[in-house]
Amino acid sequence: MTEQRIPARVLRTVPYDQMVRNLFKPMGSKEASFLHAAIGISGECGELLVASSIENIVEELGDIEFYVEAGYQVLGGRRTPLADSLEVAGSDPCMHQVLGTVTIALSSTSARLLDLAKKGWVYNKPMDENVERALRYELMRIELMMEQLREMIGVRRPDVLGANQGKLGKRYPEGVYTDQAAQTRADKPDGE
Repeated sequence: MTEQRIPARVLRTVPYDQMVRNLFKPMGSKEASFLHAAIGISGECGELLVASSIENIVEELGDIEFYVEAGYQVLGGRRTPLADSLEVAGSDPCMHQVLGTVTIALSSTSARLLDLAKKGWVYNKPMDENVERALRYELMRIELMMEQLREMIGVRRPDVLGANQGKLGKRYPEGVYTDQAAQTRADKPDGE
């Protein structure tokens, strides 16, 4: 995440990847920053498991999208020679899945991602190509499952990203991360 943050009064005016760059709090090292992304993905997948409405599912998918994008940024971007060499086999078409099956699979995959990230951070082991390959593979699997969920509920990815940008624009009115804005959570009625 070496690219520069660009302050934006309204986050919807910047591309989604730039918004993530502005708002994802760097943690000092590549390993710690990826662990931050993996913790976010895993936590949001847990919240997705108990989502009680389409609106809540869209909100949690947007939060997962945010941390997936952050994870790719920590790894140097979505398109790298290593990334281009990976393939993820899709599962059965979503019409053969049920919502619960996909959300459980998504949680399991996020747990694998978290475990891989934890090892780099806890053991103070720099990411090598094999670890990065495994991390990217799990991110790609998460994206595939999110696509299945979106198809199941009839929501498009641009709509999920737009809803996430709108929510985060309320939380971070200056367009950049601050601990104070994160703690205040102006986008939530009671600051949950």
